[in-house]
Amino acid sequence: MAAIDDLFAAAAAAQANAYAPYSRFKVGAAVLTPSGRIFPGCNVENAAYPQGSCAEAGAIAAMALAGERAIAAVMVVGDGDALVTPCGGCRQRIREFAGPGTPIHVAGPEGPRRSFTLDELLPASFGPDHLHHRPLGPGRSDDARDQQLPCQPSDRALPPDRTVATEATAGAARP
Repeated sequence: MAAIDDLFAAAAAAQANAYAPYSRFKVGAAVLTPSGRIFPGCNVENAAYPQGSCAEAGAIAAMALAGERAIAAVMVVGDGDALVTPCGGCRQRIREFAGPGTPIHVAGPEGPRRSFTLDELLPASFGPDHLHHRPLGPGRSDDARDQQLPCQPSDRALPPDRTVATEATAGAARP
């Protein structure tokens, strides 16, 4: 139970720092990795509404920045009577680093209210295992992953009516 308590504490602290001047709906999230590390995140709104970011996205970004690549559990904290579950986009972000059985805990200010599995929130999901390459393992860099991809950008054919500007042609006038 300590992991859930720690996740809740981290997500609640993140919620307190959320930047939500427009909706006034502050959300905090925290992800737990298999190594036992916890990464919090909060929602950050923007006057140009689509440019805001979700709490779960912030937590996942912090996890990735720290070099972690797997989620063991998630906690989301929001106010109000309704359960504040991850949005569809965040469910997919979680799926990138978590399996179907990963627990997603939903909490209010008083503490955890309900737990779901990722598969309950995102059934029959599409994830990294559907692609021809596998996610990076421990100790592998993005450069190694890029080298494994069979279709590098320079190998892609352009339609006949499209050309690519080069340094030599970038300044040239079009006929």
